[in-house]
Amino acid sequence: MIGRAAVFILAAGIPVFAAQGSYVSICLDDTADVHLASLSFAERKASAIYSGIGVRLRWQDGGGCRDSTDLVRITITSLAPRDAPPGAMAYAYPYERKHVLVIYDRVRRLECDCRQNPALGYVLAHEIAHILQGINRHSESGILKAHWGRADYEAMLDGSLRFTPEDISLIHLGLNAMLARR
Repeated sequence: MIGRAAVFILAAGIPVFAAQGSYVSICLDDTADVHLASLSFAERKASAIYSGIGVRLRWQDGGGCRDSTDLVRITITSLAPRDAPPGAMAYAYPYERKHVLVIYDRVRRLECDCRQNPALGYVLAHEIAHILQGINRHSESGILKAHWGRADYEAMLDGSLRFTPEDISLIHLGLNAMLARR
């Protein structure tokens, strides 16, 4: 699947820039006090997902973040704010290209019979994709699907839930635009 995605990207004329050392800085502000092991696992999971499509994520904690044009700010909050979309585990501001809010009490409900739950990592990957693409859209399948079902959660557990080729293309196009503004 990844090989076909890479061929799609190259055939579409989209430069693969991450091999040259490009990265996206992620500023993570955990106001929900997520257990450190769970947060680290989620960061590693999201990083592995992006590494698979040629994008490197560089994580910073909220207190040590410095401002840059490619900085994505993620806030993990305990409870949903009043204006949060009903049922949404997180939401991004793709046209602003900066902010993501993760509603941890909703993510935490996705319990699994597993040693480490990958759900938070996939939620992070999904929302970061909205920011990198710079548009408000979802896919019919994969990580950017609007609503995940049981089969999607099972795919998270075995690591087979991926971005679609179109998602990958749009992520690279959006990230190239972000890098051009550096």
